[in-house]
Amino acid sequence: MAAAGRSRGATWRFGAVIALLVGLLVVQSAYLCRDRLSQEPLARPWLEAGCAVVGCALPRFSDPRALQLRDRVFEQHPRRRDVIRLEGRLVNTAPFRQDFPNIHVRITDLDGQPLGVRRFTATDYLHPAVPGGAGLAPGQAERLRLEIMVPADQVPSFELGFY
Repeated sequence: MAAAGRSRGATWRFGAVIALLVGLLVVQSAYLCRDRLSQEPLARPWLEAGCAVVGCALPRFSDPRALQLRDRVFEQHPRRRDVIRLEGRLVNTAPFRQDFPNIHVRITDLDGQPLGVRRFTATDYLHPAVPGGAGLAPGQAERLRLEIMVPADQVPSFELGFY
């Protein structure tokens, strides 16, 4: 009877150690992947609670689909024939503050053939007086201006993406 008691106790301890190790693996994985996981609406509250306990910080929640470019103007630069200028207002339609996005611009000719691709960071398109670290508040709009070199003899169109 004593051997059966020891066997149950050992099994229980072994199970507890396995559960603890699995729990530590889950916590470590969540910590290491917190930037990506923090953008998942279901995981975010759990990560915020965990970070409150251990003292880590999560990046701002981001939804590039809630960013819009309004009042956009796509025109040839007034002084340079080989430069196209894209201007507009970047608007955050999300109910939360977001970081300024990186912008991906793909310039194509009228047949859809690529003429160029350029990626812009917030420091590339924001006016120097705008504090980029503050992000975009809900409903806030910021003016942006992008300049892209293209072959002078092409009449381009563009595709724009936020990431």
